Amino acid sequence: MTSFLTSGEWAEAGLGDGELLALANIGAWRANLDDGVLFWSRRTRELHEVEEGYVPRLDAGLRFYPEPGQTILRQALEQSFRDGTPWDLDLPFVTARGRALTVRLRGRALRGPNGKNLLVGIMEDITELAARRAEHARLALVVQQMTTPVIITDAAGRTEWVNEAFVRTTGYSLADLLGRSPGSVLRGPGTDPATVTLMREAVRAGEGFHVSIVNHRKDGSSYWIEIEATPIRAADGTLSGFIAVETDITARRYAEEEARAEIARRGAAETLLREIINTLPSGLYVCDPQERIFLWNEAYLAMFPRLAPALRAGTTLEGLIRAGVASDSYVHASGPLTPENERWIADLLQRIRSAGPDSPSREVPLTGGRWAHALERRTRAGHIVSLRTDITALKHAMAEVEAAAEAKSMFLARMSHELRTPLNAILGFAELLLSGSAPAAAQYDQLRLLHEAGMHLRDLVNRLLDLAKINAGKLELAPAPIALGPLLEGCLGLLGPEASRKAIALRLDTAPGLPAAVEADATRLRQMLLNLLSNAVKFTPQGGHVTMRVAARAGGMVRIEVEDSGPGVPEEKRDWLFQDFTQLGRAGDSESSGTGLGLAITARLAELMKGRVGVESVPGQGATFWLELPLEPARLPVDAPGAPSEAAAVPSLRLLVADDIAPNRILMRALLSAAGHQVSLATDGAEALAQVEAGQFDAVLMDVRMPGMDGLEATRRIRALPPPLNRTPVIAVTASAMSEEVEECRAAGMDAHIAKPVDREALFALLRRLRPLAPEPVPGRG
Repeated sequence: MTSFLTSGEWAEAGLGDGELLALANIGAWRANLDDGVLFWSRRTRELHEVEEGYVPRLDAGLRFYPEPGQTILRQALEQSFRDGTPWDLDLPFVTARGRALTVRLRGRALRGPNGKNLLVGIMEDITELAARRAEHARLALVVQQMTTPVIITDAAGRTEWVNEAFVRTTGYSLADLLGRSPGSVLRGPGTDPATVTLMREAVRAGEGFHVSIVNHRKDGSSYWIEIEATPIRAADGTLSGFIAVETDITARRYAEEEARAEIARRGAAETLLREIINTLPSGLYVCDPQERIFLWNEAYLAMFPRLAPALRAGTTLEGLIRAGVASDSYVHASGPLTPENERWIADLLQRIRSAGPDSPSREVPLTGGRWAHALERRTRAGHIVSLRTDITALKHAMAEVEAAAEAKSMFLARMSHELRTPLNAILGFAELLLSGSAPAAAQYDQLRLLHEAGMHLRDLVNRLLDLAKINAGKLELAPAPIALGPLLEGCLGLLGPEASRKAIALRLDTAPGLPAAVEADATRLRQMLLNLLSNAVKFTPQGGHVTMRVAARAGGMVRIEVEDSGPGVPEEKRDWLFQDFTQLGRAGDSESSGTGLGLAITARLAELMKGRVGVESVPGQGATFWLELPLEPARLPVDAPGAPSEAAAVPSLRLLVADDIAPNRILMRALLSAAGHQVSLATDGAEALAQVEAGQFDAVLMDVRMPGMDGLEATRRIRALPPPLNRTPVIAVTASAMSEEVEECRAAGMDAHIAKPVDREALFALLRRLRPLAPEPVPGRG
């Protein structure tokens, strides 16, 4: 029969009333080691869940504790019996009904009345407490090993604990924050006061919060974090503190700011993705690896509204394209599925399916006269992303730019023609008067000034035309083998008179290993060098020096440097120095005269030649302008035996000059007659054609723009005459100097082109290559 202790027996065990009260709802027991009798309190019996009538014994009582707990308890009892050491153990426990518990056992061995050897103790069901402790231990281990910072505070928001990740991230230790609110330490410039207020109010209300905010490390550097704070409550609901997990979102915040898209809350992945793509101005849809559409944005539907019924999750890529053809959503294919439409569908599907991670975009027309950039990319996982960006406004803008460029070219061509025509007469007559009988000194100076002004205006027109050709991409280089040394010396020679006037020392320094001949466009190379040299001479003061250094570099490059002793170039001007119409000097400065185009043209020509141009300068110590050009070594052609020398006298030729402007005709007759040529005149193309038919000429100098029959038509008709008249050389002498106008002359059958104002030396050099034609009978004439 089960025995229960009476109050007297409890007293005999040395337990008073106060201790009994403290053990309320806690089981008590006593064991007599002499006879093995075990006494249980009612609560102890309830914890064991034994049947009525169960008589406890010490050995049987120990079996309620599974190993190794049973051994641990037995050892504790034996230790206490030997030396009186009390025990306090948390052990697993299995009731008679098989229910697993965790109990706390406390007790000690003592000697009772009459010398009895007793064990007394209490037991408490701590199953729930043990479970919570285990969970807390697991959580503590997890939190300590997390790579994201974690903070635990009390109910008032004062720091109690931080993990190692927090210390690594911020540089602050637990000692730095203990007892203080995290924000009081981590806030700084850039921290949003409204967000701080929100967090404070949430802590006061005992509520969690999810915010993004700027914090500052111990070294003062700032970083963005996302804080997820959760209240910690006891079993009875009492707030005991908060646990806050911080995620560094610095990179994400910067990306969001650059895209001007702010994401305030985290949500489901698909929802977030849809929100992002719906902010894109480009139309977009995404297919899974099985080509089923699962994502699209509103911009795509706005671009293709007729596809709305077909654009559903699960629609296949081919199904969407076929729906687009059927609904007339595409320009290239619409209506019934004809064989031609089927081929278009197959081609488009192949293009999309073959997309890679770096597939190029393409322009596609849309209905309603719109245009779009189409781009397909395939992800590593096999998804297809298709983008459509409306570029209608861009296309219209490009068309306007092209129209403006065309209008600019037409304007330049017209202005070039209108300026060159009077310049031809001005320069021509000035040269004739200067080279004729010696004029009076005053008249000579006036003529020289007139000639220099005309030459300046001609150079301005030529430079404007060069710049227009380069900008329009119509300037073509004519590379050929040229002797490099004579070209360099010739450039210095041209600047010699001006340098002598200013007592400037001009020097040429060529490094060993420089090729004797290179493959280059001599005209353009000479133009670039003269631009650099003329600027150097212009800005170098009296008695200074200008040195041109030339050296070969690796890879077929040649570096040309023009060093002067002028005032130098301020650093703030170097960025725009090679821009159009930029001048180095000050407004009104006599040394600043010029168009501001020389360096701009040099830079464009260098780029066209796949070279570079630049400047190095120390203000007050001069400047060094340099060119690096790929000039490959070349071999000069051997002159043919008996070839006429450029310096040879011009043989007397029978020449026909056709020009509708009377001063031009008079000038050409005077110029050519003075050189010993026989000159005939014609006022338009029809008259020129009639004179060619009537008699043989060694050459025709033909203007292009003339009333009635122009020079192009007259040349075509001359080429249609019977031999030998159809072989009469025709030289275009015209103010039409644009590249396309020169090409028109050649297409009409003209043999050469000389731009007005006429360069006498260039004209005479061309005439030297002609030979007087021996008279031949013309068919049908006696």
